[in-house]
Formats: sequence, C-alpha cells, structure tokens
Amino acid sequence: ILATSADTQNTPVDWDAHVQFLLDLLLTGGTLGRSVKKGSPQLPVIACNPDLVWASEYHLPRLACGAFLHMLSSLYLEMAGRELEVTWCGKPTPLTYSYAIDCLQKKAIELGYSDGLGEVYGIGDNVDVDVVGANQAGVNSVLVCSGLYKNE
Repeated sequence: ILATSADTQNTPVDWDAHVQFLLDLLLTGGTLGRSVKKGSPQLPVIACNPDLVWASEYHLPRLACGAFLHMLSSLYLEMAGRELEVTWCGKPTPLTYSYAIDCLQKKAIELGYSDGLGEVYGIGDNVDVDVVGANQAGVNSVLVCSGLYKNE
C-alpha cells in the first residue's frame, strides 16, 4: 500500500485501529512494509475539524476529531521523535470561511443581487470553534443554545 497523504474527515469510531493505521502510514512514509529513516519527510496530514468535543444524546460531551489528532500527534512525537505537522481545513479556518464567502458571493450575483452579499453569519454551537472562527473571518457569529452549548 502506498499513500501520499493522511486525511481525517471525521471522528473515527475505532480509534485504536485508525491511530495504528495512520501511524503505520506516517512512520513508513506511506509505503506499508518498509521502514523510514529518522528525518525523512512526513506525509502531509490534512484534518478538517479541530473540535475537541461534540454533543450527542449522551449527557456529557463526546471526543471529536481534534481530540483524535491530539492523540495521534502525541504518539507520533513519541515514535518519530518530531512534531506531527497538520494542515487544518474546515471550520474555523480562514480558508474555509474565505471559500464559503466566495461561493455565497457568486451565488448572490447568479441570483441577480448585483450588490452581492449583505450580512454573512456563521452559526454554530461551539464558542471556541464556531464563534471564534466566524469572528476571525470578519463575519457575524450566532451561538445556538443547542448541541454542545446549552444555556442552562
């Protein structure tokens, strides 16, 4: 098996198997079955959600993709002797907001709104990700009192 990058799109269900597989890829340079000398270039790791927790039916927050990457990074540091380099995409990264605003702008023009967009809102239930990301992108933020954040 040859891999050119490692990609995490959602929180894995079987963390041990997913961590083991990703470590195998990272520690072999993407070719399972071979060893890599220390100092070899790291495969690109792209992760799309830095949330540490998310809300479910359970009464306590559940671990999310960000927590998974923390664990993977810690193990990689121990085993490879260097920090895991991760490229983050998705909310709350500037790239994601820029892309979303560009898409909205194009759609507004396509629908005949010659002045383009008016107000843009980032809506979410996580202060640390949704609200902070929207504010850093220069758009209005709306915190919903459901999901992770509950106004109790």
